[in-house]
Amino acid sequence: LVEQSDGNEQNPEAMAKYRADLRKAIFPQFDIPEMAKRSLGLNWRPRSSAEQKEFVGLFSFLLEDFLSDKLKSFEDEKFVYTGEVKDGDYGKVETRIVTKDGKEISIDYRFHLVDEDWKVYDMVIENVSLVKNYRSQFNRIIAKSSYQDLVRRIQKITNK
Repeated sequence: LVEQSDGNEQNPEAMAKYRADLRKAIFPQFDIPEMAKRSLGLNWRPRSSAEQKEFVGLFSFLLEDFLSDKLKSFEDEKFVYTGEVKDGDYGKVETRIVTKDGKEISIDYRFHLVDEDWKVYDMVIENVSLVKNYRSQFNRIIAKSSYQDLVRRIQKITNK
């Protein structure tokens, strides 16, 4: 896990407000427990319910770091909706970000139905799944050391 800058060096109050607004506006659209579970993969089941709850909380801070960094970097770019696909309780919304220099970045949002609401359970950026990317990092850390080491690393990154 690579430590991510959160921009606090310049204006901590503005960044704190930005992150609070992000949590309020975007997080309700995400199924964070499902993302955390999928990101941990086979290492989810052996965890106690307390460990699972703790991991969901830590994952939400990790996701917040990721989203705040990405959204900040795309602040002045053009977002384009390109289509959607629905298959039963699952769906995908396809978008592109068009940069100032004309480069296009594809972002697909994978949804599933949760209590009659559609929630994001994965984002695929330029054909790379966010959940699979985290899962491969998490599995590598757990295989080399332990689940507890993974938790310590995420706590250090997110300051939690």
